[in-house]
Amino acid sequence: MCAQRTIIHPSSSFVTNKEDAELACENIGSGVCLVMRDPVSKTTGVAHVILPDSRLNKIVKTNNQFIYGDTAPKGLLDKIQDFAKTLPGSPVLNASQISTYLIGASETMDSKTDIRLMAVPALTAVLNTQLRFTAFEFPKTEVIPQGGPCIQAHINFTGERIDGEVIIQFTPELVAIAGRRLMGMEDGAELSEADMTDIVGELCNMIAGRVTNNFAAEGMSNKLSTPRTFSGPRQLLEPDENFEYSQTDWSCEKQHLTLLVRKTRAQLNLGPKIRNTLRTSLKSRGINVKAEVLGGQSQRAVIVNVANGSIVVKENGHPDKRL
Repeated sequence: MCAQRTIIHPSSSFVTNKEDAELACENIGSGVCLVMRDPVSKTTGVAHVILPDSRLNKIVKTNNQFIYGDTAPKGLLDKIQDFAKTLPGSPVLNASQISTYLIGASETMDSKTDIRLMAVPALTAVLNTQLRFTAFEFPKTEVIPQGGPCIQAHINFTGERIDGEVIIQFTPELVAIAGRRLMGMEDGAELSEADMTDIVGELCNMIAGRVTNNFAAEGMSNKLSTPRTFSGPRQLLEPDENFEYSQTDWSCEKQHLTLLVRKTRAQLNLGPKIRNTLRTSLKSRGINVKAEVLGGQSQRAVIVNVANGSIVVKENGHPDKRL
């Protein structure tokens, strides 16, 4: 019988005890593959972790535990425990007996790109060309006032060579003007709250799509998440040392607009940072790492055979490593 292979994509996980299953993380890049095996229930779980610490994202919180090294171990343990409860006899999970492996590169793939050149043309193409607005960038000496009403949209983009996000802050008035233009409504026509949310998401999607197309043209293909929106007082979008970024403030239709595009800062060596955070989180739960694969190529594939618990690490230009 041929093995049934399941691909674990970045920021995701999978748990099974089917003996004909193979769990695979392909093109790990700067991330880390976390593998856990419970010998009692013969359950194996794999998570593909891409960032060190959940505190990195100060602007938009997420319930996805498998993005970060400090939250992925608990998330995977809980998932294995929940799976074990569905098995005959409901085996009890003993964390100290879990066989745990960490596989990840020690370096990241650097892509030296001027993010501003990716961001600014994307925004002007949407506002000035598609919507026929007149948008101009604020001088760096001027700062948009904080605390006023704001609708914020956020989209993540992920790929083999790049991870990042696009964040845009609009005034409600600008959203209403754009919405009426997009929907062919008369000036002054009222829009519902649901319409406003949809318009913000669509505007962010249009701009982020052009930003990521610009990255793809530089050889960094990626995929967009669905947009998320938040309403509230305008807050300062603070730079984060873990990201390269471009932030620009704009005036459009006599309203304020802020665009922030940022991508993972390659030279920070995220692989070791993720592993260190994973080790700390695992140790706090009484789990020791049985084996690690460090160094080597940036691109790796990890194949976990559930039937016998074997782990194969495939590297470009290197023979397979078996754990």
